[in-house]
Amino acid sequence: MSISKDLLEEFNDYKDAIGDLCTNRLDDECLICECFCVNVADLRSRLQDIKELNEATIALLSREYGLGNGCGSCLKNKEMWKDRIF
Repeated sequence: MSISKDLLEEFNDYKDAIGDLCTNRLDDECLICECFCVNVADLRSRLQDIKELNEATIALLSREYGLGNGCGSCLKNKEMWKDRIF
């Protein structure tokens, strides 16, 4: 099986775009928890002195904002957003 040059270039463009999404800081309006309407700005304002989210701070956010107490997808997907808050 061979891959066409055009398909390979398209894949590389897609891979670069995904890489950008995974490394860029999230916008303030980006919802982290849709169940309780918690956005990135909420987390930043609460954790203004913290530069990295760890399990203890995520547990604090869970208590204060209800993260994970609705459908739970915000905590299931935390690896996608936790390093992009700050």
